[in-house]
Amino acid sequence: MSEPFLSIGLIARDKFSGAATALAAAVADLPPNSEVVVLDAGYPAALADRLRDLGGHRIRWQATERHANTNLVWNEFVAASSARHVMCVENDVELRPGATAELMAMLASGYCDVAVPVVHEDEVGNPHFDPAPTGVRRIVTQLERHCFAMSRATALRLGALDEQMWCRTDLDLGLTLQLHGLTVGVTPNATAVFRRRQEAVDRDFYERRWDLARVAAANERVRAKWRIEPADEACRLRALLEDNPDVAV
Repeated sequence: MSEPFLSIGLIARDKFSGAATALAAAVADLPPNSEVVVLDAGYPAALADRLRDLGGHRIRWQATERHANTNLVWNEFVAASSARHVMCVENDVELRPGATAELMAMLASGYCDVAVPVVHEDEVGNPHFDPAPTGVRRIVTQLERHCFAMSRATALRLGALDEQMWCRTDLDLGLTLQLHGLTVGVTPNATAVFRRRQEAVDRDFYERRWDLARVAAANERVRAKWRIEPADEACRLRALLEDNPDVAV
């Protein structure tokens, strides 16, 4: 497919297990002349086969490093894309019907440079990201990495994301957008569901992302780069992992 209208990058953050649900929802919500690019950070063979079957001719497969961090994967995705618009959907996120069209409409209207949905956790009605004031379209100062869309021109203006950020990617991205004068818009008319629960197949990936030394280095980088003190959830997440050795939270 040459010069798609939209290219959605399905990006693994710290798990593999939810990818089939995420991919099926993304493909079902695709506009015409658009594609989903599955960024392969080491999917188990059986799951990779299932993803290929689900996507059909509307997906492309792009290799990246095993357990690669999300900023590296985004940079590789944008560099390889020729689409007019690019969109991140992390592979534990299910787009609800109509979300993609709504985000594209926000960009087309010039309302914002980066469009994001309201994100629910595990089920609709349990807000995970819905900054005040809720219930209306609005400009916000921060976002979460679960799902975001922009024009490719905006992505090029933004430039490469910081590949040393193994965590704090939401905070770093929001501050980088502000630095470049790029606005973030959120609308209740676009929704997505983030599923936190993980399975045994995700354990190695999860451990790598939430390795305490790596997380501490990322927090220190945030302090040095932006001169702020970031909140740190890594110890809590690791404690939950150690409490349940078979299934992560």
